[in-house]
Amino acid sequence: KADTLKFPCEGSTSFDGTNDYISAGSMGPIAVPFTLSAWINPTTTTNYDRIIGSSDGSNYRYLGFKTNKLASGKNSGGWVETEGSGTVTTGAWSHVALVDDGTDTLLYLNGSLDATLSSHSFNLETNVYLGVNGAVSGNYFDGKLSDVRIYDRALTADEVGQLYRSRRSVAIV
Repeated sequence: KADTLKFPCEGSTSFDGTNDYISAGSMGPIAVPFTLSAWINPTTTTNYDRIIGSSDGSNYRYLGFKTNKLASGKNSGGWVETEGSGTVTTGAWSHVALVDDGTDTLLYLNGSLDATLSSHSFNLETNVYLGVNGAVSGNYFDGKLSDVRIYDRALTADEVGQLYRSRRSVAIV
């Protein structure tokens, strides 16, 4: 009988969807281009739950969920958002990435391009949080996060795919 070992299984952090979050502190703003990457294992994918949120007090940016899909948006006097086409599976590990190349915002789900927000590029704001919106006032993530990364460059599609392929499930016989 083969057992499946799901990666990343060690070193993940659990969030309860009610009030758990991690503050990464003041990091920026982080100017474009940049990439956000994480392994997620959500218990729920409620509308607007945040995987990563950022804020400078008046502008907000997020990577999270909208209608069970991966989503990203920016509020700077009005929301600009995009959502993916693939459904994020609850109770299973998925790799997600947001690549902002200075022109477009690209969302990746399990190594594949899931959505593009064309002609919209935004800095990652000053304060960065894991598991909550940038205002730390709601939209809490429910599940586990692991291997969260922030790159100061836009990863290529091949590099995002390599991140996914390097940590996906393996069978142990």
